Amino acid sequence: MTPMVEPSFSLRQIALPAFGPSVLYGMANGAILPVVAFTARDLDASVAVAGLVAALVGIGSLVSNVPASFVTARFGERRAMVGAAVFAGIALLLCILARHVAMLAAGVFMMGMAGSVFALARQSFLIEAVPITQRARALSTLAGSMRIGVFVGPFAGAAMIHAMGLRGAYLVALVAMVGVGTLAMAVP
Repeated sequence: MTPMVEPSFSLRQIALPAFGPSVLYGMANGAILPVVAFTARDLDASVAVAGLVAALVGIGSLVSNVPASFVTARFGERRAMVGAAVFAGIALLLCILARHVAMLAAGVFMMGMAGSVFALARQSFLIEAVPITQRARALSTLAGSMRIGVFVGPFAGAAMIHAMGLRGAYLVALVAMVGVGTLAMAVP
């Protein structure tokens, strides 16, 4: 029995459209996660409510995992990623403009929802775009690229916080999310 020969494939061929959005999405999350509770406290939330608001990213992601699969299956990976970036951009605008803790909570919850759709769409794209012999390497690189963004995000957020206060972190995230949407549109 002869082994199956696959055409020449390199992860470098799809590096920017495949991993670029993940770096930027991780950067957006990394920029805002350290300041969500502080923002809630600035909006006169108690410590307990501020903690709950910070947890809403995870809760939004948890409740959106199953609907995320329907969204990705119905609209495809590219549209799902672009839609998640737009939805996250709206969520970030809510966070930037929040004058009440409920408005901030809605934006943070929406970020979790968008993250769920984005992550599933990214993984689905790689599963289809990468030959099975390199799929494990591609998926682990995807996870690493997200972690790089989460590492860089707080530093970029801190620089903007120094310049313009807590809302600066959300602005960094918003700019990164515009980049996510732009790169996601370039996905083959």
